Amino acid sequence: MSGLVDGRVHLAADDRGSRCVLAARLVAADGFEVLGQAAPQIPAATVWAALRLPARERAMAWWDAQAQAEQW
Repeated sequence: MSGLVDGRVHLAADDRGSRCVLAARLVAADGFEVLGQAAPQIPAATVWAALRLPARERAMAWWDAQAQAEQW
């Protein structure tokens, strides 16, 4: 991961380029895992999908704030 901006994760590619994906899609993907540190406790995709949109938006805002704070 090379950056996190407005809910979008920027990933470094093998060809030295970058790719962008929505953070919610990334963490909900099968096989998603965090390497090099303890994996965060992420709710199962079905639990996430059952939340109303305002709740998901608040959760992603909190997630983004936490990730940015950890980068400091």
